[in-house]
Amino acid sequence: MKRDINSLLSDENIKGLSRLCKVLTNPTRIKILSLIYKKELTINQISDRLKMSSSMISNQVNYLTNVKYIECRKGSENFYRHDDEELIITINQLLKQAY
Repeated sequence: MKRDINSLLSDENIKGLSRLCKVLTNPTRIKILSLIYKKELTINQISDRLKMSSSMISNQVNYLTNVKYIECRKGSENFYRHDDEELIITINQLLKQAY
C-alpha cells in the first residue's frame, strides 16, 4: 500500500495535480469546461451562453488549450470541446462537497 502512495506522489503526478487545481480555481474556467463537455462551441457561443465578454472567454479558453484541458478544431471558426468525463465527475464532486 505504501508503494502505491509513493508512486502517486511522483513529481509528474504532483505537477498534474497542481495544474488541475490552478484550472479549477477560476470560476469561468469551470463554467467553460462544463459547457463544452462533449459539445463543440465557438468563443462567441460560449460568451453568449455565459453572458460574458468574448475577450474574457477567449483568455480562459486560450489558457485551457495551452494546459491541454480542451481541444480546438480549426475551421472557418475555431471550435472548442473536451471529452474528459473524469474531469466533469471531479467538478461535480467538488461542487457537491462545497455545499
